[in-house]
Amino acid sequence: MAAAITKTLRVWCRVFACDFHHLVLAKEMATLDMLSGGRLEVGLGAGWTAAEYDGLGIPMDSAGTRIERLGEYVKLMRAHWGGEQINVSGTHVNVHGFAGRPLPVQQPHPPIMIGGGAPRTLGLAGREADIVSFNFDNSTGKLGAASVATSGLDVTREKIGWVRDGAKDRFDRIELEIGAYFIAVGDHIATQIEPMAARYGVTGDELLSHPHGPVRKCLRDLRHHRRPSRATRDQIRDHRPTQHGRVRPNRCRARRQVSKRPPCMLRSSGPSGSVLTSVSAP
Repeated sequence: MAAAITKTLRVWCRVFACDFHHLVLAKEMATLDMLSGGRLEVGLGAGWTAAEYDGLGIPMDSAGTRIERLGEYVKLMRAHWGGEQINVSGTHVNVHGFAGRPLPVQQPHPPIMIGGGAPRTLGLAGREADIVSFNFDNSTGKLGAASVATSGLDVTREKIGWVRDGAKDRFDRIELEIGAYFIAVGDHIATQIEPMAARYGVTGDELLSHPHGPVRKCLRDLRHHRRPSRATRDQIRDHRPTQHGRVRPNRCRARRQVSKRPPCMLRSSGPSGSVLTSVSAP
């Protein structure tokens, strides 16, 4: 529906766990790219929530196996979107003898985003992705204290190093996205900090290094936090997405732009949906 009734909104998901799809997902994504007139970004991940695997009756393999499989799925999707006869052979994926249809509007393929927070996933993202989204330590299966502890600047710099090691000479062509989940937006943040800290199992003081306050202040702080990391995108998790709707795309300024995509996307997600708003790179 979003693809059909809008004209400029980027259409994406952060992220599809590839173990739940692969060939069908490639076909669905090409269809979405066609319906949206070439505005799709394909977010992929290796899967990390055991409850989702249990719910679908799918065995949850080791992280190494899931990441290896993700790499093969990316190759399959590119082959499907290329329009030629598919001939993909691997440990986990063996698909041959037909050409993928429909073809995506964006060529050679829609931008691929890979999300993760560990060395192997981010190394793969460096090799294969157009956009890399940094995740936290969510090994407990939910956002919690370990997530907050792995969201700081020093840890993010280490993660960028893992991407750089995988990307080598293509690093400057990759967009980087940072998840700004632990922020309080509004004029009265004191009433938000303590409940948020309790939700994640940390103290209020542990959240104070993250951007908080009115929308404009949050955006200034996000730009300041983003500058050392070279990131051009922030994903904001907030239960009041309309707060971020005040930021308009025509305020964008960018010092660099990859392909024809907006230089940065600020994504506000909440229990009732998401709002995407462009914000400028520093």
